[in-house]
Amino acid sequence: MLKAKHKFCLVPAFLLMILIFSCGKNKQSQSNLLESMGEGEKLAKTLYGENSFVLAKGDLNGNGLPDLLTGIVSKKENEKRYWIKRGGILEKNDSWETILNFDTKLSSVKGNVVNMIDANNGYIISFDPNETPMNIIISIADSTGNSISDDALIKWSEKEKIYEFFPSPDMIENNAP
Repeated sequence: MLKAKHKFCLVPAFLLMILIFSCGKNKQSQSNLLESMGEGEKLAKTLYGENSFVLAKGDLNGNGLPDLLTGIVSKKENEKRYWIKRGGILEKNDSWETILNFDTKLSSVKGNVVNMIDANNGYIISFDPNETPMNIIISIADSTGNSISDDALIKWSEKEKIYEFFPSPDMIENNAP
């Protein structure tokens, strides 16, 4: 009778151990992700200054890697629209790198994204942080934060593995050869 009682106690103890170990792994994974994002935020402050702010984070381009959209915010209209002086999208592969840079010129790891005038006062950007891949509507800002250019679309190209520039947000992609 005593042996059956011990067996009955061992089953809940075993289940409790499995639960504790599996929760520990999830906490570690979440901790690693948060530490990784913290490293990205530190890099953003190094690249763009202490006043840089994370506007969106997660897998922004849908390629399975963590990203940060960061910038020096001059004006926040709402959660989806900002006037930024400088900024970029950082991505962590082996280490954090800038995959899209909002400076006087728009650039990526392959160079300038588009031939354009200098954006000395930054950009007006809008985006849906819940959209994956996240598209960005962008225009050049004047010294008061008003748009002085037509809106354009910046969109992730899974094929090219870079952000591409489309002169109109409504532009239809032509995939013809």
